[in-house]
Amino acid sequence: MKVDNVLILAAGAGTRMGEIGKKLPKVLWPVFEKSILELEVLYAEELGAQNIYINTYNYKEKLISFYKDSEILQRATLIEENEKLDIGGAVHNLAKKLDYKGDLLILNSDQFIFLSESTWETALKNYKNNDHLLFSYNVNSNDLYNALSVDENNILQKVTPNNEFDRNVMMQTYTGMSLINLNKLKPSEGESNFFKTVANYTNSQVYICNIEESVYWDFGTIKRYKDSCYNIIKNIDSDDPFIVFIKKVGAIKTDKVKQEYLAYNSIKKHCINLGNNNNSAKNKIIIKESSKELLDSENVQLVYEDIILNS
Repeated sequence: MKVDNVLILAAGAGTRMGEIGKKLPKVLWPVFEKSILELEVLYAEELGAQNIYINTYNYKEKLISFYKDSEILQRATLIEENEKLDIGGAVHNLAKKLDYKGDLLILNSDQFIFLSESTWETALKNYKNNDHLLFSYNVNSNDLYNALSVDENNILQKVTPNNEFDRNVMMQTYTGMSLINLNKLKPSEGESNFFKTVANYTNSQVYICNIEESVYWDFGTIKRYKDSCYNIIKNIDSDDPFIVFIKKVGAIKTDKVKQEYLAYNSIKKHCINLGNNNNSAKNKIIIKESSKELLDSENVQLVYEDIILNS
């Protein structure tokens, strides 16, 4: 698949990453040897992106500093937003720079979706026959996502708030990944909602492409980050396309994997050690080391400098 432009959304506050997220922006959390954001850029390159953009607002200074030190991130263009724009505003901010021309693939900065070749072909065909295309997947209403309602042709009709849905029922929700035809957008200034100024189903044809058969990895919450890291180790020898991808780009060193211990860079069980080679810890992910007392505590699950998160 080839796409003109990719926008990686990295302007959020990362509120779902607890106290560590206030000190280390979510997009800079490590997936073993590389940051989530670096992996997103490499992922965009895998998709054949001609131009890659990263927007930033919250934690702008930290991201800019990291950007300057990362050869991978410098392959992308960093867009500094000086006011809160929301996703709709961020799209229009980039669209103006591109004179509202071309196609734009939007990626969430904490998710990786690997579509089969046939799914891509179907998606691109339907994208060409409509204004925009959103990728969706099925979730339980208890997961608290909003729902997408479509007609018999999979055209978006409504976005329903989660609190209007019954509990424990399956529904379709937006993944955060979409194809936007910039030529079809009506220019908008300042902060705006994605479904108001971009994928507006009341004045444009928005096709919904379900990715249920595709591979989906999510690092967007503390639990998902932990589960994803351990699942990578557990399935390190599988043909999962995401695991194949991170091995290919050097994001994980297989000689550091101790699958029988569910460990990385450690001789202790259930320890993913991304710190300074202190192998005394167990039952935790060490993002950046702190004192030995913190590392030895059995209740700690995540360590970053002087911040600890318990289970």
